[in-house]
Amino acid sequence: MSSSPVIEVLDEAALPARAAGMIASKLREAIDENGTAVLAPSAGRTPTQTYRALCVTHANSLDWRRVHVVQMDEYRGLGPDDPLSFAHYLLAELVQPLHVGGFAHFNNQAGTLIRPLESYERSAGTIDLVVHGIGRNGHVGFNEPGSPIGSGCRSVRLAASTLQANFATEAERCRCREGLTLGLRTLRAARNSLLLAIGIEKAAAMRHACSSPPSNNCPASRLRGCRNLVILADPAAASLIAPREQIRSGRGATPVRSRHRPDPLAGLG
Repeated sequence: MSSSPVIEVLDEAALPARAAGMIASKLREAIDENGTAVLAPSAGRTPTQTYRALCVTHANSLDWRRVHVVQMDEYRGLGPDDPLSFAHYLLAELVQPLHVGGFAHFNNQAGTLIRPLESYERSAGTIDLVVHGIGRNGHVGFNEPGSPIGSGCRSVRLAASTLQANFATEAERCRCREGLTLGLRTLRAARNSLLLAIGIEKAAAMRHACSSPPSNNCPASRLRGCRNLVILADPAAASLIAPREQIRSGRGATPVRSRHRPDPLAGLG
């Protein structure tokens, strides 16, 4: 992401098809070049319609047996059989419907986590494509505000705002207070990055990520300088990046270049 990134603004109905096409294209390029492709997909509400569009439209457009999915983040202690886990979500929405060739997920059953996490990060290798969501507090993966740019794969205490956004009940929040995540160091090294943002609740984080000076307060701002980063947002999520008159809703995409201005969100997170 450059200091003045160009993003594509689409209505919420058009965004999933555009994102799905980009994902399929980048994975196909990696397969053609290397024989395999490594994908690190975000989990959560934002990419769900994109993954469903991918399954409907691109199930036969590439050899998914050559795609290796690497889990980006997970709640500590939850395994693939738990409906609250991100592994369970990715299996249901992406891995199983597309018959993906490989799925690497966090081993929550290991005793001490340090060595297994270091091994997991090494096994991720160089990722061909990361599909990012952005948290309301600017997190990417479970790299919460305060995460340094060189952070590695690790266990983290999740921010209260993350738990509030992700779970409807206190019981669920209590179960999932800690997470495991690939670090910014690994995510920034990906060959391609796609950031998706939908909804007005993401507008402040997007403003900080795209227009304010990069800082640990907004980990998404640390994506600046990543190779081949594309940002897709709906008008609501992009509403604080550029003047409203520069954003046109519709089925097509509108490039929007952000402008530097005083940062009212310096204390975000």
